[in-house]
Amino acid sequence: MLVGWSGGGTERYGWRVLVGRGFGSVCSSQRVPGASGETGRSGTARRSRGLHRPHHRTTAIVFALVAVVFGVFFRTLESGFLRWDDDINVFENLHVQGLTAENLRWMFTDFEQAIRYKPLSWLAWALVHEVFGLNPFGYHLANVLLHCANTVLVFLLIRRLLTLSSSLAPTGEEGWGEGPGRTRNAERGTRKESQSLLKSAPTMDACAALGALLWAVHPLRV
Repeated sequence: MLVGWSGGGTERYGWRVLVGRGFGSVCSSQRVPGASGETGRSGTARRSRGLHRPHHRTTAIVFALVAVVFGVFFRTLESGFLRWDDDINVFENLHVQGLTAENLRWMFTDFEQAIRYKPLSWLAWALVHEVFGLNPFGYHLANVLLHCANTVLVFLLIRRLLTLSSSLAPTGEEGWGEGPGRTRNAERGTRKESQSLLKSAPTMDACAALGALLWAVHPLRV
């Protein structure tokens, strides 16, 4: 709605402001069709970041890692308890067979049962016991799912470290190409191409996925 007389106008940040003359002040404002401005630039930046590392690639890698790890270890779901440490930890340990106040106090104060302090392990086994009782399937399933989750965390950690290291790496233009100009430019171009390839998001994702997979299926995990 106009108040007072309307006059000339100015444009700032994609908005046309009509300034009144006489007894009026600012009369009205309207959006200029097709104006670019900050919103357009921020939207373009968001789209470029999305193209740089699409979320669907990360999701696909995560699902692939979980599928491989679960496929490697799913046979353990058919196994029973072992008298290696399962007796000390689970089926002969009455302190994890029920979430009572006394058992909770023991979990967070015991240092002798396993010769080390591990209250979260006791608590996890007690929670599994609440659902599965002393059925070995439940404990093996919890271990496999926890290992899958840890594999995803290792993937994200490696990818983050690779991203940080690539941002801190020198450009490599100093000290390269001491020969004639054409040879020097060729060496510099080759080095730039190799650095660009190594710093690309798909390459870092692939390296992080391979590192996490090696960690997950290493014989040390058996």
